[in-house]
Amino acid sequence: VAANGTAGGSSFALPPPPEEPSSSGPSILPKRIIPDPNDVNEINEKAYNGVPIPSAHDSSHKKREWLMQMNQTLEDTAVGLLDPNILPLSTIMNGWAKQKSSEGARMVEMWLDRVHSEYNSENPHGVHPTARMYTMAVDAWAKSNGGAAAARRAEALLERMDRLYREGGGR
Repeated sequence: VAANGTAGGSSFALPPPPEEPSSSGPSILPKRIIPDPNDVNEINEKAYNGVPIPSAHDSSHKKREWLMQMNQTLEDTAVGLLDPNILPLSTIMNGWAKQKSSEGARMVEMWLDRVHSEYNSENPHGVHPTARMYTMAVDAWAKSNGGAAAARRAEALLERMDRLYREGGGR
């Protein structure tokens, strides 16, 4: 192949080399999935639609304080009005699951039950239980050091998820 892209009498155009990403242009990375290391605002903003979220480097006290604040917000929100664009449901459930305690597992299950209540009330924001939410709840019980009682709770959640799946919905 010649430098101009010709080979044996036929010619074709080689695509231009990819351009280097511009540090001044907009990022093409989705903000909620992959943080853009060039976006100073994104690195410093630890929030989900205005709700500040503790970082992995924050103290366990600060994380627990945030989770308790989210629980209070949940309690203050009437059933049917929970908006996942305001309260990051999976993030909160994951935060409780990472507590690796019976309390954390109970909180994950409490949030899962609330998601079901929202779904049953035909929440206008489309709140619905997901397999990921069930996985977090089962995992939280498995890592809670709660022994046989925790294992029974995890098994009951798996049976509930399976029953709902077989019935064709989460209601």
